Amino acid sequence: LNRLAVLLASAGDVTAEAVYKQGVEACARLTKQFPDEFVYAYFETKMRQGLARYLADAGRRPEALAEAERASAIIRPYADKKDPPPPSLPLDDQLR
Repeated sequence: LNRLAVLLASAGDVTAEAVYKQGVEACARLTKQFPDEFVYAYFETKMRQGLARYLADAGRRPEALAEAERASAIIRPYADKKDPPPPSLPLDDQLR
């Protein structure tokens, strides 16, 4: 969904926001269901960051900041672990 949202946003399609939000919701469910699996939190963070960029570009800065802060809060516990996950995942390339 992230790739689709990025393509829609770059084309100026207003449905991009809805796609970002669908991605956030799907990833949030997985993060909640599997809290010990870093990959779900990682993808939720990436979706929220994308939504934040979209909102910022649309001039909705307060909403963008709130979304960016949520993204940071999701990933922070994993960064604080004694043995954090690797800084880069092979799946990261799929998000570009």
